[in-house]
Amino acid sequence: MGLDKTQYSHLHVSFMVLFLVGMIFHLYLNWSLLLCYFKNRTRRFSLLTKEFILALAINVIFIIGTLYYWTPFEQFLDFQDDVKAGWEKKVAKENGKSPAGLFEMQKTPKEKK
Repeated sequence: MGLDKTQYSHLHVSFMVLFLVGMIFHLYLNWSLLLCYFKNRTRRFSLLTKEFILALAINVIFIIGTLYYWTPFEQFLDFQDDVKAGWEKKVAKENGKSPAGLFEMQKTPKEKK
C-alpha cells in the first residue's frame, strides 16, 4: 500500500477502537438473536446483505479517515501520539534510554562496532 510505519500504526489503532466499539455494540443489539442463532443453525448464508455492505462502508470510512486525517480521526490519533510520547519520555527518564519497543531507533550489531 505504500504506507509508512506511522500510517500503519494509526490504521492499527483506529481499527482496534472500531473493533472494540463494534463488538460491544453488536453484542448489545443482537444478544437474543445470537442465542437463537446458536439454537437453530439451519439458516442459509448470504454474503451481500445490507448489514455486510454497511460494515464494509464503515471500514472504508475508517481507512480513508485515518490515512487522510479527517477530523474525528485526527484528534484521536493526536491523542494516541501524545500518550505514546509521554510514555516514551517516562521510560527514557527512568532508564536513561529509549524503550525497547522502538526497534527502529536501536543500532544493529554492525553499527555498534
